[in-house]
Amino acid sequence: MVNNKLKEVEFHNMILLFLLYTFVYAISVVTRVSSSEFMGIDPQSIVTAINELTTPPYYNMNDSYHSKYYGWTYFSLNFLVVLIAKCMGFNSEFEINVLIRSVVYIIGACLVLSLYIFSREIFSKFVSFVLVLYFMFDPVVSHYITLIHPEALGMTLQILGCYFLIRFYKGGGENSWIFYFSIILLSLSSLAKQPFFIINFFIGCIYLKFLADKLNLSYRNIISFFLHSVIIFLACFLIIHPYAFIEFDRFILAQSELSSGHSSGSMSEVLNIWFSEYSKSLLFFFHTVVLVLVTFSRDKNKYHFISLVTVSLIVVVFMYKSRIFINLGYLFPLYLLAFVNITYFFVKYLKINNIYNKSLVSIILVLVPLNFLSNFFFSVFETQHKYYIDGLATKNSIWNYIKTLPENTKIAYSPNIAVPNPYKSIGCHAWQGCAKSTDLRKYNPDVIVYSPKYTFFESDEYTNYINKYGYILVSTVSPAPEVNYTCSSTSSVGEGKGVENTFYFFNIPRLVSNISRCIDSYKLSILQKKKSSLTGLESMYMRGKVIET
Repeated sequence: MVNNKLKEVEFHNMILLFLLYTFVYAISVVTRVSSSEFMGIDPQSIVTAINELTTPPYYNMNDSYHSKYYGWTYFSLNFLVVLIAKCMGFNSEFEINVLIRSVVYIIGACLVLSLYIFSREIFSKFVSFVLVLYFMFDPVVSHYITLIHPEALGMTLQILGCYFLIRFYKGGGENSWIFYFSIILLSLSSLAKQPFFIINFFIGCIYLKFLADKLNLSYRNIISFFLHSVIIFLACFLIIHPYAFIEFDRFILAQSELSSGHSSGSMSEVLNIWFSEYSKSLLFFFHTVVLVLVTFSRDKNKYHFISLVTVSLIVVVFMYKSRIFINLGYLFPLYLLAFVNITYFFVKYLKINNIYNKSLVSIILVLVPLNFLSNFFFSVFETQHKYYIDGLATKNSIWNYIKTLPENTKIAYSPNIAVPNPYKSIGCHAWQGCAKSTDLRKYNPDVIVYSPKYTFFESDEYTNYINKYGYILVSTVSPAPEVNYTCSSTSSVGEGKGVENTFYFFNIPRLVSNISRCIDSYKLSILQKKKSSLTGLESMYMRGKVIET
């Protein structure tokens, strides 16, 4: 009878988490799906790569821009889903985009539910529920579980892999298939993105050490487990990305480009930027504090302490490897371990038995709920306002204007411009052939469409070329000036509007006011949809020689 009631509570918790997730995030399935051109830069590239996998030569991830670098498990999953859909007659861009976004939604739901199941191996029902609830609306997490990107899948597989590792450990090493199944899951997680490979490698090595201590394994047994794990990983790698072996030179070249492209900056130059990013995260602030407190604790749990140290070391490695594009999103693969480390400390160590602990508990009881509410309202706004303003962006207006041009018009454009076919097929992208004024001179465009204030390309090269060769202003598209979203988050990941300050999570008055600002911004999104007001971050300019429409 008692067991049935406990199972009922467990089931109700999972249903409630799923409903909350669906209420906030399900709307993303039908947002920006009319064309991939209206998606963000990475999602657009990923959707293109997925579609290219289903055309000859089939399943060659080395042939597409995004899939040659990372995300192989994610691309493999979407390849199967999209291929089946196309075989069933679903071929329109709208249908494929909705399908790919549906996969994102399902992965996010699996991530939330698997984290709850995993946390129940360590914590109580109440603690597990609170942990998942806070996790689900963390601004970095909410960014990735609605984004067409491989991180959410990598973390879901990582969580499930760790769950089965714990089950194998608690079972005393019986049923070795559980261990090998967990290695398959961790291997697939590692193939989702390289940071997961680093983390999962550390998890596997530390786990084998603790398993050896528990079961008194010989060195021969440890080596056997390790070698079998390597074989399983290589087998998964071969199945998921066979062209990495068939075209090994191309694969290595892509990985070399990826590594050098993210690590070319000087560490001394980016240290302050990384500190600023790190200090915007309540999660990693608490993790650092917990590491210091546990280090000087006399009754520390060795598993917990090693996990704290491991996460901190990997943070340093990730910061070192990410010296060009700097934001908290690069630490997302560590979120599982960081959340578990902090929660374990609060549950196992923090006893209200002295003035110091009472003070710390008081701070936590104020900061955590306020940050949660601020994050929750930010996540609701950031996800759902994209639906309300869908079709109202400046790039939509430029898109419609471009479609009035003759089909043989040669267009050079900045990365934030959406260009329809057939213009795109003969056009020249600022990242793919038209970066410099010399490239523009060689291409000799009829029309240039760009945003001078868009920072992720060399706009000065475009402006200089325009001035030198006398391109006249044909059209300007600007966002409505009265639109001003003030809802912000504690992190700089995603498309949050507003200025993010260092240690924002300590600013109680601002946290309280941000809840109100997010509600007002949400209302503004609805009003903007009713008025059909243009949105966007930058004005877009079309300049040309002689335009015939």
